[in-house]
Amino acid sequence: MTAAGPVLVYGTGSIGSRHLAVLRDRIGVPVIAMPVRPARATELERNGFAVARSLKEAAALGPTCSIVATDTSRHIEDAISLLPFGDVLVEKPLASSARGIASLATAADRNESAVYVAFPFRFDEGLRELARSCGEIGTLVSVRIECESWLPDWRPHRDYRESYSARADEGGVLRDLAHELDYAVRLFGRPREVFCGIARQGILGIEAEESADLWWEARDCVPVSIHLDYVSPVSRRTVRVVGEKESVTWNAIEGTLTRTAENGSRTVEFPVDRDATVARLLAAFLSDEPAERAWLATLDDGGFIAALTDAARKSAESRRVEPVPDWADG
Repeated sequence: MTAAGPVLVYGTGSIGSRHLAVLRDRIGVPVIAMPVRPARATELERNGFAVARSLKEAAALGPTCSIVATDTSRHIEDAISLLPFGDVLVEKPLASSARGIASLATAADRNESAVYVAFPFRFDEGLRELARSCGEIGTLVSVRIECESWLPDWRPHRDYRESYSARADEGGVLRDLAHELDYAVRLFGRPREVFCGIARQGILGIEAEESADLWWEARDCVPVSIHLDYVSPVSRRTVRVVGEKESVTWNAIEGTLTRTAENGSRTVEFPVDRDATVARLLAAFLSDEPAERAWLATLDDGGFIAALTDAARKSAESRRVEPVPDWADG
């Protein structure tokens, strides 16, 4: 791992604070916190972080790469503003929609900097074992992904109705739970088209969609179905892949991977440590080794997921299968 200088973290809410703590305490690299709300600066300084109150102050502290952890609607603008400092890691999703991502790509090329998207499940040991197992269970028959949770539990000390998750233009499960879309595409390939239904039942009293169900055909005509919601009182995050020889189920919450065949089943356990997973993601971002960075989601990967969610919303409105557009055309 290499880190020639401090890492700038723009946005110091829950996820930005996690990045700051993991970088400093687990990885051991210097960090600079740049809060969106000036009132946060004093608290961050009390916690021992170097603080920049503006881009000018940040530049004086010499960051060599940066992380965008602001609200989704700001991601493109904020990422462009940080490109002069070097490579940028943007919190998922890359943007509220595919529109505007092309401008970020142009700016990245102009600054000769790379843009990545933070999808930490790519660095989960259980998911990586699932990926390996899928090559051993015979011809794939089907894929079922489910992610359920209760939004008010996400940030217990903040009214969820005031968070970005509740806003129709930057929240909703298709954006908030983009992890599932990313690893589905990573494991099984990019779909050309998607069918989707979304629901706003009013359970949470928010403008954004509370649940979504997606379906597409992966490579070799394998059907992939995904259910996302944050109106379930009991959280669940699972992937079940059926092959002609065995089925394999990954439970992200319990940290288990179970393979089942006619002669029985066997389960392997993996430690559930979110900070450790984030640390592996950040270490890959800071590394100059191509093999380490190969697991990172690129700007193109993030752009595809944004285009996929755009197509899913369009499908929910048209009630038809919709093609996934090229984000670079936006």
